Amino acid sequence: LTGFILGMRALRDEQNKLEDSQKGLQALTGLDEGAITWLTSRAKELSTTMTKEGLRVRQSANEILDAFMLVGSAKPELLGDKEALAAVTEEAMRLQAAAEDISLNQAVDALTLSLNQYGDASDQVARYANVLAAGSKAGAANIASQAKAIKTAGTAASSANVPIEQTVGLIETLAYKGIKDEVAGTGLKKFFLVLQTGAKDTNPAIVGLDKALENLKNKNMDAGAIKKMFGEEGYNTASVILQNTEMVKQFTEAVTGTNIAYEQSAINSDTMSAKLAQARNQMKLAGIELMEKLTPAITLSTNAMTYVIKILPALIDWFKEWGSTVLW
Repeated sequence: LTGFILGMRALRDEQNKLEDSQKGLQALTGLDEGAITWLTSRAKELSTTMTKEGLRVRQSANEILDAFMLVGSAKPELLGDKEALAAVTEEAMRLQAAAEDISLNQAVDALTLSLNQYGDASDQVARYANVLAAGSKAGAANIASQAKAIKTAGTAASSANVPIEQTVGLIETLAYKGIKDEVAGTGLKKFFLVLQTGAKDTNPAIVGLDKALENLKNKNMDAGAIKKMFGEEGYNTASVILQNTEMVKQFTEAVTGTNIAYEQSAINSDTMSAKLAQARNQMKLAGIELMEKLTPAITLSTNAMTYVIKILPALIDWFKEWGSTVLW
């Protein structure tokens, strides 16, 4: 009996979590009840079934609703479009499953931050997910590290007409030489700004990054010339890039036009632990459905118990005063 009661209490807690996530999502997005019901249904489906691409999402329905909120907070333009919001969130979960060494929050940050830095819409999210996953697989900078660099250098790269593929190629080249995270981002930002404000033949916004690097390398600059052009803080970054232009091309090719996020997430989620996670999610949802049907009866019994508890003090006082008389 104790186990049954504790089990029912646990199911009620799961029901409350799901309801709290629903209300939080509605408060953030301003979507109507119909849209929230659709998103909840989508969250339940994702948490219990395998997608057509082979992804098994391990997060529970309420955790997926919370992920919807994270994505909506990072990209407010999605708040009025439930399908786009769900699509971007699904790609974030795919990216997290493909990498496995990052949390869902980090995957959401990496995707939305990259899209925002480049000013791209949600229809490009699959491309970005594949680029980041491919970069993590091919190079030394994982997805979280790439995101830290893109956060600093992304806007400068976009203004220089350097696509996300080449930016990740540069990030992975720097990571190979031990320059990572914000340090790589700061160096790349300086690198792009110097090239954009310099000669036309080395401006990637005019001639493209490959040609700009080729022309820059042909100048055969020594350490002093590189330091003079890029400054002390940009020297290491510029030196590594100029000495490894072929590596930049190789990493760029490795992250261009791939389906790495789809392939890796399908492989990583084809495990017994992923299947068990979805089975647990299915059990939780069945329990939540049961609790929804039992809620009226539970509410009635709780109200009745509350009434009894309220009258007990008065009843005790009455017996203190009149108990002996009644017994006599």
